[in-house]
Amino acid sequence: PSTTSAKHTTSDETTSSADDEEKLKMELLQKNATQILWNRLVHSISSSNGDKAKQTKPSKVLGRDSLQVAYPYIQERLRRGILLNDNGGAVSATVSQNNNPLQSLSNELLPPVTPPKGIDIDQWEAFHTEFGFLLDRACGGSNNEKEPTAPSGTSKVEQHDDSALLWSSDKGSAELRQRRETRAQRAAEALGSVESVKAVLTDAVLGSVAGDDGDNSSS
Repeated sequence: PSTTSAKHTTSDETTSSADDEEKLKMELLQKNATQILWNRLVHSISSSNGDKAKQTKPSKVLGRDSLQVAYPYIQERLRRGILLNDNGGAVSATVSQNNNPLQSLSNELLPPVTPPKGIDIDQWEAFHTEFGFLLDRACGGSNNEKEPTAPSGTSKVEQHDDSALLWSSDKGSAELRQRRETRAQRAAEALGSVESVKAVLTDAVLGSVAGDDGDNSSS
């Protein structure tokens, strides 16, 4: 029996390993295909000479999953742009940090991008960080593996998904409806609490008046 069990275990491990290898191959194929198509669309925009009729956003053609593949490259260019700003115009590719191989690519492949004139660099960075988080959440990525912790004093129903406002197929209609319903529920509960307090105060006042009348009658 132990030999049979060992054989089953080996077979299961082999199957799992083959499945993982096939998954990695498919992910690599998707990544490479996305890069080729994305770069060609970007090139077509660059060669359009400002003609908006010929400009097509890659994410609009390829969808949000493709944007999730491309976004780490965008974030690395933004990171280099921030370093460029901090270092007074000097930035170079660095040794990979935090297991990010993109940091070792040359500036020719990933040129730095700086914020437009008049845009605060901290706000610019915060916007792109939040955008990446919402993109990952919408695509079911690592940010979506755990349910967010509800703030103290709030229920789970009060938590909302900002990514739905950007990426849902209904353009956020369901999310906005849920938020309106939540606000209406809160208002109704608040009004009910006010009415309850009024009723208690009214009963207390009437009780006090009745007590005073009784005392006056006895005297």
